[in-house]
Amino acid sequence: MISLKKTIEKNEVLACLFSGGCDSTLVAALGARNFKRICLLIYTRFGFFNAKNPLQMAELLRRRFGKDTFITEIIKFGPFFKYIQYHNYLYYLRKYGTLSMSICGLCKLAMHWQTIVYCLKNSICHVHDGSVKDMKAFPAQNEKIALDNIKKLYAYFSIKLETPIFDTNKQAEEELYKLKIIPLKKYKGTDLDNKQVSCSQQILFTNFVDSYLSKHPWEEYVTNSARFLDEKIEDVKQAIIKNIQHDNSLQ
Repeated sequence: MISLKKTIEKNEVLACLFSGGCDSTLVAALGARNFKRICLLIYTRFGFFNAKNPLQMAELLRRRFGKDTFITEIIKFGPFFKYIQYHNYLYYLRKYGTLSMSICGLCKLAMHWQTIVYCLKNSICHVHDGSVKDMKAFPAQNEKIALDNIKKLYAYFSIKLETPIFDTNKQAEEELYKLKIIPLKKYKGTDLDNKQVSCSQQILFTNFVDSYLSKHPWEEYVTNSARFLDEKIEDVKQAIIKNIQHDNSLQ
């Protein structure tokens, strides 16, 4: 296990993967109960649109919890995604076939990689993510496919990843309405619901999953996706370790 160079007071700073959607906004709002400062990490790359939209939701959070509670960072993580997608590409293609093109799984893993790097650079020990159980086809939101091992990846670098609303049946919209962050109980799909990053490639992943499941049982999708992402997570771990060693050699 690799420890942070500096020790930060417990529950002082929290990093949140933040899309501006209801789930990540609720996670950020819940975090405000226990943390003094919350870094809202907004990720963008080629294929993403409206990366500044979440800034509007961040402002609603500031109005509710105080202007000094939340800071926003728009982070371009394209190089991380490109590395994960193409590193040892032929090896993965031969071994896993079409699963090697699981865009959303690789994309979210790249975001987590960037988040770990951000936390190490800023001595942050806590990360929250808006994953929910209902999104089980998405590898990074499925405990059996990748989520548990992603948590272990964070833990290796002395960072704790939590998913506060994963096991709850809470309706994010209703909870945000109760917290007086959004003005409507039924918020999604309204004219006000324009504060989220958009991804042009999500439809490709949905089509991929539908196609795969038309030929293979769900259990096989889970098992093979888990094997594939396990190897990719190890690739990320080794890349982070290599970068840490390189940075230390320059000091």
